Amino acid sequence: MGDAVQHRRIGDRVLVNTTTQCGKCYNCKQKFHGHCVDGGWQLGNLIDGMQGTYARIPHADFSTQLIPENVWDTSVEDAIVMCSDILPTGLEVGLLDGAIQPGMKIAIVGMGPVGLASLITSGDYQPAELFAIDINKHRLDASVALTEKTAGLQSVPVHSIDNSNNTAVEEVLEITKGHGVDLVVEAIGVPAGWYICQDIVKAGTVGGVLANPLPGLRQSFIKYSLRIKFGYLDSI
Repeated sequence: MGDAVQHRRIGDRVLVNTTTQCGKCYNCKQKFHGHCVDGGWQLGNLIDGMQGTYARIPHADFSTQLIPENVWDTSVEDAIVMCSDILPTGLEVGLLDGAIQPGMKIAIVGMGPVGLASLITSGDYQPAELFAIDINKHRLDASVALTEKTAGLQSVPVHSIDNSNNTAVEEVLEITKGHGVDLVVEAIGVPAGWYICQDIVKAGTVGGVLANPLPGLRQSFIKYSLRIKFGYLDSI
């Protein structure tokens, strides 16, 4: 353990944050931890990641979360690993950055682990309808099964849409009577996912983009979490 570590002890069990944060710089103090001047996306990007038996964690006081002893060696401790990356990404970038509100119609494009995380956490906001879009039947079946077990989603209509034949846009617009959905979550990371999103979202709404840069969009826009709004002039 490094000399600078003051609040962690040998024997502690911790959850390692997906982003490294010093806790002292301007961005960290603004709770913009992903853009720490001496951290950010370090693990698996600028330094070795977490696929080995051991890993070095910079700024351990701020880049880890203590796991309470009363959940050690339980199924709760096993599940906590989801809180490092996948679950908060689906919630924060997919839903919160998309300005989720109760009663929304939400479409999730790509039902892999992050897409499923967006689906599960949407239950806290009681959506009016959910649209699960993928080309993999197993993932679509898993999406429906999860809504049946997730608080806040058990009575929510779920539209499982197989886009193997590129019919997702047509199906969503038909179900919504041409209006589209209130919030889209792009959880694939390829241009095709973005194109679906832009064609099924209502005018004036927001989408959460979780993965790789879009065609023609500079990497820096993603790196610095910039938000861009497009539209027509509505006032006179």
